[in-house]
Amino acid sequence: MFSERIFIDRIRRAAGRTAPGLRLGIGDDAAAVSPTPGRLMVAASDMLAEDVHFRRRYFSPGDLGFKVLAVNLSDMAAMGAIPRWCLLNLALPREGAERFGEECIDGLLDLADATGVTLIGGDTSASKGGIFLDVTILGEVEPDAILTRSGARPGDRIFVSGELGAAAAGLKLLENDAVAPLTERDRQAIRRHLKPEPRLALGRFLAVNRLATAAMDLSDGLSLDLSRLAEASAVGAVIESGKVPVFAAASGPTGLDLALNGGEDFELLFTVAPEHADRVSQAAFSEAVGGVGLTEIGTIHDVETGVVIEENGFRKPLRPAGFDHFGADSPANRPG
Repeated sequence: MFSERIFIDRIRRAAGRTAPGLRLGIGDDAAAVSPTPGRLMVAASDMLAEDVHFRRRYFSPGDLGFKVLAVNLSDMAAMGAIPRWCLLNLALPREGAERFGEECIDGLLDLADATGVTLIGGDTSASKGGIFLDVTILGEVEPDAILTRSGARPGDRIFVSGELGAAAAGLKLLENDAVAPLTERDRQAIRRHLKPEPRLALGRFLAVNRLATAAMDLSDGLSLDLSRLAEASAVGAVIESGKVPVFAAASGPTGLDLALNGGEDFELLFTVAPEHADRVSQAAFSEAVGGVGLTEIGTIHDVETGVVIEENGFRKPLRPAGFDHFGADSPANRPG
């Protein structure tokens, strides 16, 4: 008979790995780790809630395990940190919990193995109201290399990685029950929603080389996240609509609106002092940044400028319209 004890024992066996700094893993009341001397420990936590962040009809258990770790790894990338350990909290309906739970753990561990992360604990629970997954991740970074949202200064160049709007386009295809024949771009969009790629190499490149003055990941849409970075740095910003790297799906929804407001791209938004802008641009698609594109889209200004977008020579406020869990006017760019 399946039970919580049996499930935890299976998790312990599946995640049973030795790792530098790990003193106690799964099996005690708490895990124990030894941080690397001279580095700061960085912690982040993100959850996925059924019918808010995903629907079971198009997310496999393995995809959910992968994604809940990926969104946390994206936070590590935004801080320039090296991810080391994670804890998973998982609440499942009793029916089908055994198979679902095991496949979910497999998906998480596949990404954990690929990124050098060790699962060291967490909690499991039955749920009467859907599936909930929560990961807490711990990483390390050099004290003078940590990336934050608050360092942007007037004159800095604004960059983003990748193409924006892909995940939102993929979600809309999934929500509309897109069926074959799908183009390769359609499949790319769907993959970007189901299994985002955390930009760990890029985060470390910016941190180790002291190239970014501020950074954050694009989880809720460029319009909203840029406003957050500007507020944290007490600056204004001007971006050029024609420079935003818009993901163009071969079918289904596409365009600048999704790139600005779609959310869940988990690319990096960062600012660079003007004297380093060429070096960053030249690093695009290189192995040093994980092969991802890097695009300069605007400039940091004094706070009085506000956050604006320039199109055809005219400027207008860039209103933060990305995803907000508790915002009454947030667009329906996620399930729920």
